[in-house]
Amino acid sequence: MNYSKLKLFLLFSLASFYALAGVTKAVHIPRNGDAVDLQRCEVLNPGSSGVDAVWDFSEAVPVGESSRIKYLSFGDSLLVRTENAAMHSFLIKGDSVLWKGCENRLSAFTDSIAPLQMLLPMEYGDSITTPLYMVGNYCGHNALTMLGYHTVHIDGKGTLILSGDTIKNVMRMHVLTTAKVKVAKDNKRQSLTADNDSLIDKVEEKYLWFSDNYRFPLAEVRLSTIGVGKPEETFSAVSYICPPAVQDYALGTNFSTLANSPSADSNTGNEENGNEVTIIQNLEVNTGNGFVDVSFIPEANGMVSLVLTDVYGRVFSSIPKKAAQSGVAYSDRVDVSRLPSGSYVLYVNVANETQNRKFTIK
Repeated sequence: MNYSKLKLFLLFSLASFYALAGVTKAVHIPRNGDAVDLQRCEVLNPGSSGVDAVWDFSEAVPVGESSRIKYLSFGDSLLVRTENAAMHSFLIKGDSVLWKGCENRLSAFTDSIAPLQMLLPMEYGDSITTPLYMVGNYCGHNALTMLGYHTVHIDGKGTLILSGDTIKNVMRMHVLTTAKVKVAKDNKRQSLTADNDSLIDKVEEKYLWFSDNYRFPLAEVRLSTIGVGKPEETFSAVSYICPPAVQDYALGTNFSTLANSPSADSNTGNEENGNEVTIIQNLEVNTGNGFVDVSFIPEANGMVSLVLTDVYGRVFSSIPKKAAQSGVAYSDRVDVSRLPSGSYVLYVNVANETQNRKFTIK
């Protein structure tokens, strides 16, 4: 057996189990067709737990390629998530979220008894521990059994600081998974060198930061350890951010303003006496000398978000929010000097309105 490939699979086999965990079912359970890019960044320090915590990730900037997450639902209860050529399936029964299994090019796990992943809603201080029992195979030849426990704990509440965004009332979820993976010997291929079955120890910690106003976690830290005997151990750490501007674009609307119903005396800026008002007037996007210049006149006060993608929806840049004043010309510049030639789309969001312009880099 190729143990390096098996370790790589086990390191990430549980990485997506808890993506559905959140504060409420109404806000944080993904819908059919949802797609979002997690922006990989340098490994973040998860910081402290407790009330009034401050998690400062303002220096977290994307490095390397983003990781695209897609969701498909089948009926009212089955939800499938794909990430990095791996597919995870979940069962939603009332307020419970159960994991049904996962598979990739090398291996697959299915539930023996579907383990409970989440019981919604969850508030600060809530904790749930459930057994984990999965069966599967590696490359179709070696039987796999995973037996252990996982604990989901909302252990922090406070403020999350990202580059250009400060989000209050954020809850941190801490997920701890401990399991033993039994790898059965393949008697036909004799792919294991030992005479007996092998046991692999797996420990995974995952931290996710949720807000009432955004469907997907705003930040994630994944830590995994795989041990094959005490001398042989592999550690992996990876971090992602999914800032508000990216989520607004991914959902096709300014979800942050829709997650909680506005109060009766609130004014979103694009309704006046019952008639729709265009906030972004005279939008112009011009390219040249390695930059994209954007200008427009806002018809309402608000924060401006700029998101640059290619025509396939892959996010290349999310520019920190800046304030715009009603009736005063707004302009900004996006550096595209390092991007390859091709077609791109710049999304401009003010209040509840988003407009976009397609352009080409030659």
